[in-house]
Amino acid sequence: ANVPTGIDAFDADGGLPAGSRSVLTVDPDAAAETVDDAVSGLCAAAIDAGRAVSLSPTPTLDRTALDRALRRDAGVALSDALATDRLFVLDLFGTWADDENVIDVTTTGLGRANDRVDASRDRPCVVVGNIAGELDLMGEQAVRENTYANDGETLDGSDLVVNVVDAAAVPEQLQSFYRGAADRVHRIA
Repeated sequence: ANVPTGIDAFDADGGLPAGSRSVLTVDPDAAAETVDDAVSGLCAAAIDAGRAVSLSPTPTLDRTALDRALRRDAGVALSDALATDRLFVLDLFGTWADDENVIDVTTTGLGRANDRVDASRDRPCVVVGNIAGELDLMGEQAVRENTYANDGETLDGSDLVVNVVDAAAVPEQLQSFYRGAADRVHRIA
């Protein structure tokens, strides 16, 4: 089954296949608003398609922008998506207000946050990762280890992963790691 993403390059053939791993590479000169629109649209499309979403937002994606996209594209308010286990926000920066299904990864740790999402969700999940945020929080070795742990323990063939890789903040070797492992790559300029 394909999962719609709201991103034309990924949806040209009806969406991304469940079980696939994809990358959104963000050019250093890309506007934060453009990136946040793509990420929030991806979340809304996945929720509208009946998926749960585990989102690690960019540092600039805020509640207002995400709520606007969810209401417009999925017909659900941010607070309702959080309260009904359709959305989980893994806050890598400790900047989102404490709320149901908003997990402060700076205090919880990413492994425990992923376990909590896995235990609470009742449907296949679209994971939207933020590699620059994970790198800043945990360091490169832990980021790589988390990728393998998720693929082997937390995620299965019905889930979909789209990692956002900021070219200005992620070293080229780590970017290559994600691009090389991806089924599809799209660049946001």
